[in-house]
Amino acid sequence: MDFRVRNIIEMNLFAGAKIVAGEKGINNPVRWVNVMEILDAPDSLQKNEMLVTTGYRMDDEKSHQDLIARLSARGVSGIAIQPGYYIDEIPQYVIDEANRYGLPVLVLPKELTFSHIMHVLLENINRDLSPHTDVDLVALREKLPGQAQQGSTVLLLTQLSYANPTGAAQRSEASVRRLRALLQRRCTRVKMESAGGKTLLYGQMNGDSSYSMLIMEITENLLQLFEQEQINLLAGAALLEGGKELTTGFDEAVQGIERLKKAGARRGICPFDRMALFEMFESVHKSNRAILLADESLHEVIEHDRRKGTDYLHTLRMYLACQGSLVLTSSALYIHRHTLKNRLERIESLCGVTLGDYYARLQLSISLLIYDYFGF
Repeated sequence: MDFRVRNIIEMNLFAGAKIVAGEKGINNPVRWVNVMEILDAPDSLQKNEMLVTTGYRMDDEKSHQDLIARLSARGVSGIAIQPGYYIDEIPQYVIDEANRYGLPVLVLPKELTFSHIMHVLLENINRDLSPHTDVDLVALREKLPGQAQQGSTVLLLTQLSYANPTGAAQRSEASVRRLRALLQRRCTRVKMESAGGKTLLYGQMNGDSSYSMLIMEITENLLQLFEQEQINLLAGAALLEGGKELTTGFDEAVQGIERLKKAGARRGICPFDRMALFEMFESVHKSNRAILLADESLHEVIEHDRRKGTDYLHTLRMYLACQGSLVLTSSALYIHRHTLKNRLERIESLCGVTLGDYYARLQLSISLLIYDYFGF
């Protein structure tokens, strides 16, 4: 069952909070929270997001007269405002427009921190994603045969991200088949089950296949699905050794998706053994600053690939994954080392960095991670 705007008041999540306008929309589902102190990018908000703001310059009606209409058009769940910092009360034009469009406006006490608001709302939003309470997850979990077979078994669980355009659900079936084909290249006995927009894939790893390389390939495929089909998928993954219960891997994959949702990822895969890494990125979605910095680092390479049909981004990704080894990178890309050196020199020129520098490589690695999971 979805967490809804009215639950914020009914459950008394924030003492003193109240709805002051747009009560027709109190049953709007809330599936994510976006903090925006300066209301300069309302068109970046997604459907079923709750906007939290201090209302900076909201008393300037001329600048924000179409704000509620734009939020409503985006399918935003509602707007929670903290008066006391920049405005003393909710402007009348906001109340009038909110009532007109049925967009709930909540007033939150000034003493609440953004961190506390995010923590409380996300805890309640994500509470329903559980292998024991979500009917689709229960159905998928019950289809698992028992123990993993001898060797290593990969288990992958996918679901549509909140950041999808209308019609994405109908197109996602082809996207999942694409992931299945990828798994079949590195695994045997691949099985697939689906329920309610969620898909479970699992199979035995080939003896010469690398789990970390598979995860990187899935990451690239999820990014390509977004760029080519405008499909955003979240995925959790687990690696099980023979004899372990498949349901254990399933629960671990569910936790991976939960972690991505808490981090505000638009797409991507979270392997269970890398949960701590993604926990570090839980604040990225609260500000576009990190995303803009990542885009700045990679922009020239991405644009060059798009204009010239080159594959420099993939080359850079493999170089970083191979820890800067020319031998391993050229082998993984099936190219001569001189060709690789020429590509890397061009990448250095485009990015304005020296790849021999540790911090340059670290910056590019972090930028790639942010671009893969949070980029627009």
